[in-house]
Amino acid sequence: MNILNNIIILLTASIEVNGVPFVERNNYADRKKDYSYSINKWIKNKNLRIIFCENTGSDLEFIHKLNEKNNLNLLEILSYNDNEDAKIKGKGFSELKLINYVLKNSKIIDENSFIIKITGRYYLKNIKSYLSILSTQDLPFINVNFIKQMDMADSRIFGFRKIFFEQYLLKYFDRIDDNKNYFFEHALRDATLQSMLEGHFRRPLPVLPIFDGYSGSTGKKLTAPYYKAWKRKLFYKIHLQESEYH
Repeated sequence: MNILNNIIILLTASIEVNGVPFVERNNYADRKKDYSYSINKWIKNKNLRIIFCENTGSDLEFIHKLNEKNNLNLLEILSYNDNEDAKIKGKGFSELKLINYVLKNSKIIDENSFIIKITGRYYLKNIKSYLSILSTQDLPFINVNFIKQMDMADSRIFGFRKIFFEQYLLKYFDRIDDNKNYFFEHALRDATLQSMLEGHFRRPLPVLPIFDGYSGSTGKKLTAPYYKAWKRKLFYKIHLQESEYH
């Protein structure tokens, strides 16, 4: 069986974010342009199954046009309007709700799916390397990086089985509140650690993720200068060896 057939890329999206705290890149036109740029990159990977879900009820005609133009049948587009909680509890609370919506409403996700959630305004430049390594091994229960001395988990990109979300991550849903300094990244860390304590297999990402896009929190371009990227790749490779990834 080809493991890649079970992999689904989930791109999460919130175009209208006025009033959401801790979001610097909040201009509607800029964010819409970010998503358009990202999708244009993603759909060039012809064999990927992709879900794009937007949670502010914004007009997605530009996404549908891209889909029609490229004659794709592997892009599922979902949309609903329920992002008010983000103004109270922050974007992480709303994003977890979005993932839950996708798992309940997607027509392409099943119990065998391995879902790679990526912030929808980002394109992962080394997605082919990531998937190439994943395809050579059994898919883990959760595929995520711990950051800041394990104070958080990186929620920009993580891979998971549906059961991880339902049995572990969803339990932390009501605790997420940016105003109380308990972010989605904390919930993802705690859910991952709990699943590991109960015997499930977690892997760090097999490659250092190289993003193309702008940070929503800072508004800054994510792509690092070449010399910094090289140093980070080397450090990450050493870290993986120390973690006995292989």
